[in-house]
Amino acid sequence: MAGTELVSGNDIAHTVVISVVDGNSNTATCDVTVTGSVSSPDVPTVSLSSNSICSNEDVTITISGNLNDAIAWVVYTGSCGGTQIGTTSSSTFVVNLTTTTRFYVRGEGGCITLGSCGTATVTVNPLPTITFSTTEAEVCFGDVLASFAYSAITGSPDQYSVDFDVAAEGEGFVDVTNVALPVGVIDIAVPTAGTPATYNALLTVRNSTTGCVSGTINITVLIHPLPDTSEIITN
Repeated sequence: MAGTELVSGNDIAHTVVISVVDGNSNTATCDVTVTGSVSSPDVPTVSLSSNSICSNEDVTITISGNLNDAIAWVVYTGSCGGTQIGTTSSSTFVVNLTTTTRFYVRGEGGCITLGSCGTATVTVNPLPTITFSTTEAEVCFGDVLASFAYSAITGSPDQYSVDFDVAAEGEGFVDVTNVALPVGVIDIAVPTAGTPATYNALLTVRNSTTGCVSGTINITVLIHPLPDTSEIITN
């Protein structure tokens, strides 16, 4: 028994050739054709959990439409049928991004004829950065400011935050959140009665327009004791 299959649009025809041989080796054949139709998937509506994200964040693609006789939704970038990044038979697909991306989605698989893609674009914003000349500031007991000079700005930061550890907070250092970023130097308040020691904090910068925040930067403030003058003899 052999057969052929013909697909035209949404119609499918399968022809089977049946051969029968009797006891005298006489052969009779007949063709049996079975016809039917397939239902193509909808051109999906594609929406995103956010149209603008920060670099290295996830975005969820939501696909609205019916697969019908297709097997799965196929997600592409670059073009419809371009670079495949994944498939799903559900209505959602999650992807992590570092660059602005346009998605193309269509149903595929089975005997369906490939159709058009639904599309959606997400803008990926860079994380802001700054580079410190040094991440340790040295002051003397009684000084009120520790200064950190910086340069090499990327991603347009305009705010900064400082999160001191428990030991530093216990000595009177105070956290700051989303303070306006000064040009060139960040001055951090030092408690005048702080015990001479090394104090640690995490600093981040933020772009208030995009909401993107840098990675954390470890900084330290070293408070030196004042010199001992008790045995200085003057004439």
